[in-house]
Amino acid sequence: MCYGVAPMTPRSAGFALLVTFMLACSESKKEPDPPPPPVAELSNQELIAIEGTPGSTPPLTDATEPPSAPFPGLEGAPGPSPAYGPVNAPVRV
Repeated sequence: MCYGVAPMTPRSAGFALLVTFMLACSESKKEPDPPPPPVAELSNQELIAIEGTPGSTPPLTDATEPPSAPFPGLEGAPGPSPAYGPVNAPVRV
């Protein structure tokens, strides 16, 4: 047995942490995806007219989303889902 050498000294543990932090911080920054193009906006007069007449906003269009990828560990297969709103919306309802 070797009694003079500790398997993990504080110095080597600190060095391992330093190398880990350096590698984690040296990762290149990713540019975020550009936002989707804006939807046609209503003019101020059109907005005021809509506010004055309840129920005059255009309805959301009905659509069907294709099935998503199967999730491991869950039984069955995903199917199509109803979707509402424009396709380029950040979140579809």
